[in-house]
Amino acid sequence: MKIRCVQCGREFELSQNEIDFYYSKGLDLPKRCKSCRDKNSGKYIVTYSEKHNINLFFFAIFLAFAVAVAYFDFAAHTFTGVLPIIIMSASALISIIFLCCVKTYKRYDVSFSNKYKFNFYDAENLINHFYKHKDDVGCRDVESYLKKANSVILDKKSIHKTIANGDTVYYNKKNEDYVVLARAGYIRSYYKASYNHYLKQ
Repeated sequence: MKIRCVQCGREFELSQNEIDFYYSKGLDLPKRCKSCRDKNSGKYIVTYSEKHNINLFFFAIFLAFAVAVAYFDFAAHTFTGVLPIIIMSASALISIIFLCCVKTYKRYDVSFSNKYKFNFYDAENLINHFYKHKDDVGCRDVESYLKKANSVILDKKSIHKTIANGDTVYYNKKNEDYVVLARAGYIRSYYKASYNHYLKQ
């Protein structure tokens, strides 16, 4: 049975087994395609927290400076006037700002992954591997990372082999692109590796 999705307007098909399942549970047939249902459920939404160690460094610097000014002003009486208090307060405030920015949070919608034949196990795995290898493989966004991983697998020039745990590894000797495809059919990781690394697997 073909049904037109009320959300995206595209037609989707329900098999007889799916129709029988819905009727057996006393449920209405879905009005939205699987892609839209997954998107609405939050399946493709993931929040990634990124740590910025440089901000932690600046926090320590400004806090140490504030403490030093406080010591020389109040304990050693080296400084006089209002200016040291202003400097100390400003340094403490800046240090707090840097501390608040040690971690930043980004929200990702990876519903675009439906366009590709091969995907990571879930949205969280995709985001984590993207951040781990994005500079290495030269990808500026999550979708380009997934797209390149698919390209390596589908490229006829890529060599591949099955390793001991049943996973299949794909390798492009020219670009040194290395993709691990789990036996279950999802991508474990995509990164750059030497030919020797491929041979040792």
